[in-house]
Amino acid sequence: MLVLLMKLVLFYCFFVLFFVATHNC
Repeated sequence: MLVLLMKLVLFYCFFVLFFVATHNC
């Protein structure tokens, strides 16, 4: 359960970074 939560957090962080990188032009 903890591993799944960690993966979800990492995926969320990656999504946020990708969103910022693509909309920071």
